[in-house]
Amino acid sequence: MSRRTMLAGLGAMLLASGIATAQDFPTRNITFVVPFAAGTQSDAVARWLGNRVSEDFGRPVIVENIPGANGLIAARDFIRRAPDGYNVFITTNTTHAANPSLYRSLPYDPVRDFTPVGCLFRLPLVLVVRSSLPAHSVAELVAMARAAPGALTFGWGNSSSRVGGELFKARAGADLLAVPFRSAPQITTELLAGRLDVFVADPVSALPHIRSGAFRALAVTSAQRSSLLLNVPTMMEAGVPDYDLVGWYAAFLPAGAPATVVARLKAAFARAIGSSDYATFAAQSATEAFTCSPAELAHFVATETERWRHFAEIVGIERE
Repeated sequence: MSRRTMLAGLGAMLLASGIATAQDFPTRNITFVVPFAAGTQSDAVARWLGNRVSEDFGRPVIVENIPGANGLIAARDFIRRAPDGYNVFITTNTTHAANPSLYRSLPYDPVRDFTPVGCLFRLPLVLVVRSSLPAHSVAELVAMARAAPGALTFGWGNSSSRVGGELFKARAGADLLAVPFRSAPQITTELLAGRLDVFVADPVSALPHIRSGAFRALAVTSAQRSSLLLNVPTMMEAGVPDYDLVGWYAAFLPAGAPATVVARLKAAFARAIGSSDYATFAAQSATEAFTCSPAELAHFVATETERWRHFAEIVGIERE
């Protein structure tokens, strides 16, 4: 037997083995990598989804939080992992649409370094203030900010809260001082302590404190009202023109993932979001089901990247 024939046979065996492995997926634990801290909306989404996928596949799903640097640390770590489906990036518009407009260079390429699996959820944010702040409406908050430019502070811990706050400043003509934080829970702590004034928050971070009276919700960022906050106006209803900002979640694998594995994960996510459990989770988290194919997700990321670039230009954010 010639060397060429032997190599060809070995290659065919390895290919067949790879196909069989992909078709048998999963045979061990799966890790969901989340680029934000425990206690955030992203963490809640990943843990709910992980529980459903674990039940579906009969394999444990572990949630690994890697917070910091607006998702850059987690994304850089994730793309170095094997593209076999056992590490899944449960991420947001921050890493895959906004960051290209916030940083001069990224340690990852949102397109080249990832395999799209599918869209998951989308949700509005909510503009909240500490309850001790004498602003009971967006109009009153704007009046306070105009009366004392730069005296009021807003915290941000990811691109959504940053751009959300900056877009509010630009559209409403309100001068607020932006204060960066590592994650949303830190901002919540500062707001509760009265050391911070304003936060464009995700619902999971804000809702318990809105219900307790510690935070006052002034507006939601979407074009339509939230089903969980029906008495809270949208930004546009509250007088802020052309304001429509919605966050989203999607799943990715490292580049080069087998199509069979992508399809199995995509199907498991679809079953989870289509389950009766989702209605309860949606009511708790203000998320809206948002499904798409891998190809549709790739196109969506491209259009969203351009949309967030436009936001960054409007608010005058310079790349770091």
